[in-house]
Amino acid sequence: MGPYMDLLYAHCLDEERGDVKISLRDVQDFSQDFFQSLTYEPARFIHIANQVIVEILKEVSRLSFIEDHPQAIRKQSRVSLYDPPSVLNIDIRNIRESQLGQLVSMAGTVKRIDDVTYRASEAAYKCRRCGSVLRVPQKYLEMVVPLFCAKDLGGCGRTAAQTRFDHTPGADISTRTQIVYIEENLEDVEPQSQPESIYSFIDGAVCGTINPGNKIRVTGFVDIMKRRQKQVKPIYAFYFRVLGTDRLEKRFTDIKVSVEDMERIDKAAKSPTLFRDLTRLIAPELYGMETEKQAVLLQLFGAPEFTKPTGEHFRGNIHILLAGDPSTGKSKLLEYIASVIPRGIYTSGRGSSAAGLTASVERDEITGKWGLVGGAIVMANDGICCVDELDKMKMTGADSLLQGMSTQVIKIDKASVHAQLISKTSVLAAANPRAGRFEDSVELSGQLKVHSELMSRFDLAFILRDLPDEEIDEASGSHILTYWDDEDALPLDRDLLIKYISVAKRYTPVIPKNLKREILDYYKDIRNRFHLRSSMPIDKRHLQGIMRLSMASARGRLSNLVNHEDIERATTMISGCIKGLTRDGTMDVDMLESGISGDTRQLMTRVYDIFLKLWDVPAYRAGAPASKVIDIAATEWQVTRERTAAAIRHMVKNKDIYSMGNEVYIKNG
Repeated sequence: MGPYMDLLYAHCLDEERGDVKISLRDVQDFSQDFFQSLTYEPARFIHIANQVIVEILKEVSRLSFIEDHPQAIRKQSRVSLYDPPSVLNIDIRNIRESQLGQLVSMAGTVKRIDDVTYRASEAAYKCRRCGSVLRVPQKYLEMVVPLFCAKDLGGCGRTAAQTRFDHTPGADISTRTQIVYIEENLEDVEPQSQPESIYSFIDGAVCGTINPGNKIRVTGFVDIMKRRQKQVKPIYAFYFRVLGTDRLEKRFTDIKVSVEDMERIDKAAKSPTLFRDLTRLIAPELYGMETEKQAVLLQLFGAPEFTKPTGEHFRGNIHILLAGDPSTGKSKLLEYIASVIPRGIYTSGRGSSAAGLTASVERDEITGKWGLVGGAIVMANDGICCVDELDKMKMTGADSLLQGMSTQVIKIDKASVHAQLISKTSVLAAANPRAGRFEDSVELSGQLKVHSELMSRFDLAFILRDLPDEEIDEASGSHILTYWDDEDALPLDRDLLIKYISVAKRYTPVIPKNLKREILDYYKDIRNRFHLRSSMPIDKRHLQGIMRLSMASARGRLSNLVNHEDIERATTMISGCIKGLTRDGTMDVDMLESGISGDTRQLMTRVYDIFLKLWDVPAYRAGAPASKVIDIAATEWQVTRERTAAAIRHMVKNKDIYSMGNEVYIKNG
C-alpha cells in the first residue's frame, strides 16, 4: 500500500483536492483478512480512513496554518472505493435485511437525480451561556445536538436543560451530497418483471457529475431509512450509501482503442469496399436493406455540431424513419442498434407518453423537493433513441419528440420546476402504413399516419415494401434458414465496429468551397427540373441534411475533409428517399412533409373554385353535393373520380369546407 501513502500526501497538498480513490482489488491483494473486515464493517473502516486523511492533512499543512485558517480542513476529503471484485456484486432486487451494513456492489441506470447539496459531517454549536463552540459528529440522516457544554473542550459544563445551543452552519465541516435514484438495467430484468430501484446517497467529488441515463456500478452498504408517517408503523425502506462509483458505459468518444485495434481500423479505412464491409456489420441477421443499413451507419457516425457566436446551432445528429410493410425487418434493426451502442434506448410509440419520451417531475419522498426524471430521448443523450411504431404515438408524444429532434433541448415547466435538459439524440424510428400494408392505388406517403411536422424533421425517410419477387424471395429465404448454421465471415467483429465508430467521431470534417458549389448546383438543378410542375422536389431543409450526411460519410473514411464521393452518397440517399414516397418516382417534398402532392394541392384549388360557383346557385346554397363536383371535374378537366374524391377529403381535413352529411358540403365561414 506504499504508493497510496505517496498519493495521499500529494493529495493533501492539492488545493483542489477531491476524493482519495482506492481500488478494492488492491485492498484484497494486500490482505484478505483486512478485506473481509472491511466487507463486514465498511462504515467503521471508512470513518477511520477519513479521520486518517484529516490527521495527515493537518500534518502536511502544518498545525499553525490550520489554526490561522480553520477553513482549510473544512474542505473535507474522503475515501472513494472503486474497482470492486465480483464477490461483492449483488442485484438490486436481491437486497435483503441480511445485507444491512455490509459492503456490496450493484449495477444500474441513473433514473433520477436531485440537486447537489451539503451535509454536515460535524455540526458546530455555540453555547449561549459561555460562547464556546462545540463540534458534534453527525449521523448520516439525522441531526445530532449536544447534550451538554463539555468542559474538556473549553465549555462551561452546563447541560442542554441549563443552556441553549445555536447552530452555526458557517463553522460546520460539510460534505457535498446528492440523492440519486438508481434502477436496474433493463437488459438484466427478467421478462414480465418490473425493474426495481433504490435511493442512493452519493458524497464527495463525484456529486454533480452523474446524469440521468448513466449506467454505473455503485459500491457501498445498505441502511434503513425512516419514512415520514403520521402514525408509527413497522415499515421501513432501504437506502444505499455510496462509497464509490464506476462508470459502466461511456460515450463513443470515451472508448479506449488499443494500438492493435487502431492498426486494424486504419487498414479497414483504406479498403475500397469500406462502406460495404461496415454495412454488413449492421444487423447481419437481416437480408438486404443495404441502403437503409448504410444510412444507419452514417447515423452512427453523425456529423460535427457547430454553434455560431450569435448562438445559432447546427445539429450533427441524423434522424431516420423506416416505414414499411410487416416483416420487412424494421423492428429488428431498431432493436439491434439499441442493444449494441452506448446510450442506445429502445421504446415503442404505442405505450409512450410525452413524459416518458422527454422528462417528468416527481416529488422526492425524503426531501419533499421536486426532481426531474429523464425520459427516453433524454436518457439517450449522445446516443440513439429507437422509436418503434411511431404511427401509434399520441399527438402529445409526437409534439414532445418534435421538440427534442428539432431544438435538441427539452424544456420543462411543471410544479414550479423550470429547467432545460439536453437531448443531443439521434432518432431512428419505424412506422407502419395506415392499412397495415402499402397499397399501390394510393400515394405511399399519404398512407403514413405520422404528423407532417414530425415527418419533416427526419433527414431520411425510407419506404420498405414486401412484394413477391422470385429471386429476392429465394435469396432472403435461404439467408434466414442458413444464418444460424453458418459462421459469419465478416471483415470486422462487432466490438471493433464500435471502436471504429468511436475513432470516426473524433474527426471534424469540413466541406470545401468547391463542393459546397456542387451541393448548390444539385439543389438548383433538381428544383429547375420540376419548375413547370406543381410539385416541390426539394427544399432548403434538405441542404442541411446533405451537409450532415456528407460529413458523416467523411467521418466514415476517417477524414477531416469531405470529398465528391461523400457528396454523391448523400445526394443519392436524399433523392432516393423522396422518390420512394411517390408511386411514379417523382421527387415531391410536399409528399414527404404533408402527405399531399403538388398536383393534388393544385386540384384542391380547382375543386374549391367549383364549390364556390355551385354555392352561388340558389339550389346549392345550403350545401353542394360531392357527386356534382366530381362530375364537373371529370367533364371539364378529365380528372378521375378517385382523385377528386381524395382532394375533397383533404379539404375537409384542412377545414377548407365542412361536411353536412350525405356527401353535401358547405363553405367554411
